[in-house]
Amino acid sequence: MFNFLDAEGRTIDHPINERVMSVNLDTLRKAKHIVICSGGAHRALAIRATIKRIGCNTLITDEAAARELLRLVEGDPGSAG
Repeated sequence: MFNFLDAEGRTIDHPINERVMSVNLDTLRKAKHIVICSGGAHRALAIRATIKRIGCNTLITDEAAARELLRLVEGDPGSAG
């Protein structure tokens, strides 16, 4: 969504932020129902950072991302990152 986050969900100051149109994450956080849709094990860190930043009511993902998210939660370095 053109918002650069670190692994903890904090905004990263990046020059591209001044050149794209995107919804502010603090605005999204106020939504009644947040749906995140992303897949692939390589996206697990970004999914987790987004959930930390704005929350998530519904996650739509694939098995690879789900398994990697579980590894991250369990503290196993696995293959993410």
